[in-house]
Amino acid sequence: MPLYRIRHLSFVTIVMVSVVWIGAIWRGSAVIYNPLGHDDSHLDAVLATAIQTTSSVGGVALALIFITAQLSSSKSSVLRELYRSSEVYVLLFYFAGTLLVGYLAFAALPTPQSATALKIVDTVLTFALTSVVLVIPVLILQIENINPTILAAKLADRIKPKSLIDYGLTQVEFMPGDPTQIQYRLITVALRPREVDPLRPIHEVLMEAVRARDRVLFGKLFRHFLKPIARVHGATWDLSGLRVQGNADTSLIRTLLSRRYGARERVHLTLAILHYSVKRARNLKAEWEGRDTGRHGILTGMGDLIRCLNPVQGAGTSIRIALYATLHISEYYADVRPFGRIEPLNYYFETANQLWVAKKTREAELCAEILAWITIHTDQLKEERSPSLYNSLPGDLKSVFFVAQERARSDAKWLPGFEDEDPWRRWLE
Repeated sequence: MPLYRIRHLSFVTIVMVSVVWIGAIWRGSAVIYNPLGHDDSHLDAVLATAIQTTSSVGGVALALIFITAQLSSSKSSVLRELYRSSEVYVLLFYFAGTLLVGYLAFAALPTPQSATALKIVDTVLTFALTSVVLVIPVLILQIENINPTILAAKLADRIKPKSLIDYGLTQVEFMPGDPTQIQYRLITVALRPREVDPLRPIHEVLMEAVRARDRVLFGKLFRHFLKPIARVHGATWDLSGLRVQGNADTSLIRTLLSRRYGARERVHLTLAILHYSVKRARNLKAEWEGRDTGRHGILTGMGDLIRCLNPVQGAGTSIRIALYATLHISEYYADVRPFGRIEPLNYYFETANQLWVAKKTREAELCAEILAWITIHTDQLKEERSPSLYNSLPGDLKSVFFVAQERARSDAKWLPGFEDEDPWRRWLE
């Protein structure tokens, strides 16, 4: 479990204990302040101490919250997401509760030793203690926000299908007369967004790595960006990379959580995120002065995404969208000298094998055709970078690969797949 989720769990636990304890106080089964042996002035001192301590701690905590938010990002879209954090508002509620109920106790308790008065005093003390304890996880939250990787993870968790559907970039419908088939397209002409772009906050975090020309950090952040696609499909997403096929399994909990989303919602989210990925790859080519390093991080993450979706039943459409994205990113970098000795597309041969074994024949053949096209039209899969990896393909898939190679040689305009299911076929022209 990520550290920020543990922190959130501890925060929720503290709040729940506080609520239960206050309920026990008013039922008469719990007591904090015992008035025996003390006069009324002692009660006043206890209330004054609780109010003063909470005010001091609250003032410092709020100042740190605003300072760390500004340090995390200067972009309004990111700040808007940071200030939406429920933890901050819960902490403010407890601070306000301590002060308001405390001052009320000072002003409106004529008989401080009555049962109701003592319950109010115990409530004030519970609010004060909870406020002080909650400061710890809330300040940890602010420290997390300074770390771009943790911040990207939290921003990615807030990307939901509904917000992307409301934004209006994608259109996804079932085929007329066939509810098992989905048709989709990008709405990029005369776009009139109905909502704020839900991808904008994490885009700003990614751009920090782009401006710093940090390809390693960019690759890590981009993996977080792809995680929502795995989440809505109920697939396991390995943020450090899929090293073995066994890592690409699904779990019962993830499967149950993913059932909140239908096929249309999954495709909406997949298409929107991968469209951003294609655009980001295109823009990186200019931003990083025609270098190939940006392609590596994006295609490595894309290949891992396809493999993690492979065991998921009904994920074929999303896998094909990811394959078309891979095709067009490779096409866009066709005139760029490949970077490094390790080619990210090499792992797509194993991806094609895994798709074939999983009986995803349509997706496996598309993957083989794309690899064949890339070997003909780019230097990314030249023999010195990908020594005869096509030999790892099963016989039928190897035949698809060679036929696609011949077609790519004879027809320079031919692209793998079908135009009506490739969302970028005309967008990149």
